[in-house]
Amino acid sequence: MRDFFLVVPLGAEGHALKELESVAPYLVDMEGWPLAQAYSEIREVKGGIEFKAELATGLQLHYWLKVPVRILLRLYNFRCRDRRDFRTQLDKGSWQEWLSGTPVQIKAESTASKVWNESWVQEETQKYLKAKFGTKTSVSKLYLRSLEDRWTVSLDLTGEPLFKRGWATLKEKAPIRENLATIGLRELIGQDYWQTSEVCLADPFLGSGTILAEGFHLNDLSLNRSFAFESEPFCPKLLRDKKIVSNYRWKKPQSFKSYFGTEIDEKTFTTATANLCEVSDLKLMHSSFEATKPEYPRTWILTNPPYEMRVNLKSVEGKNWLEALANKWQPEKISFFYPKDRMNELGIPKGYRLGGQVSLSNGGINVQLTTLIRD
Repeated sequence: MRDFFLVVPLGAEGHALKELESVAPYLVDMEGWPLAQAYSEIREVKGGIEFKAELATGLQLHYWLKVPVRILLRLYNFRCRDRRDFRTQLDKGSWQEWLSGTPVQIKAESTASKVWNESWVQEETQKYLKAKFGTKTSVSKLYLRSLEDRWTVSLDLTGEPLFKRGWATLKEKAPIRENLATIGLRELIGQDYWQTSEVCLADPFLGSGTILAEGFHLNDLSLNRSFAFESEPFCPKLLRDKKIVSNYRWKKPQSFKSYFGTEIDEKTFTTATANLCEVSDLKLMHSSFEATKPEYPRTWILTNPPYEMRVNLKSVEGKNWLEALANKWQPEKISFFYPKDRMNELGIPKGYRLGGQVSLSNGGINVQLTTLIRD
């Protein structure tokens, strides 16, 4: 088995661990058979998940996982205390096994180590690999990190971050990342996943349409894009051309029944409309949420309000936007992202109770993902 590391947004480690465990029954070996044990030695740490798995198992996770940012393969570890020893340790890597050429990027991070100059580490590693591979290059990135003279060399298997799914590719200012939207959707759904096929998913602050796009594709595998590992020599053919997917014993469950969104900015509305062109049972309104509402028997809301621009905290009859939204749309559930240090501006609207709260980092802003449920 090989050592893997899932890079995860801060605060999302629990969600990533739950997701990793939930997809295990659907993974297969290279003969197409279900795995008796997908992983071992799983450990949740700050900013990620460590685990062991067979190489093909770890690679398959790119199709299934939506919370992590990327998947790293640990190549090897070594201890060194000076530059000469560092050069010697580079010789111990099985580079031709894992790389097709010099990596497109080499990133070093040194903490409390004798070899502390990160720029030197990057340049020395690049020089060493260029001497080995010549003009050949690789699309992969290489990470070298040390703590107290103990170095770990990792290969980025993913390439473009996992939250770049291959759908809803157009973006406007301050879009929510797709992996946070997925976490929001799972918090919104909770244990009521069997009800989604009867529910309209709505977003009153539509933005680029990321939340509705993730809702529509919530149960889709990520097959619309390429991954860095597909270009490397160790990639099995069944994974290189994604034919392994035909062996999955998995029936895609239906996501939501319909989708509704409002957006007041004309350019942003145009972007969202283009991003959501594949979404069925969709209704978008170029207006504020105060001017319209979803006409569906059951509505659940997930939204990422623009914290400074389009939210007037006294938007309707002296009410804050959350209270005004709850009164106007009367959804069964509301989940929303909001800066943690400003949650006291809102309170809980009358007729609703707190369903749960999760602390996350959204583009460097500490936010609270709050879920409210109608009594």
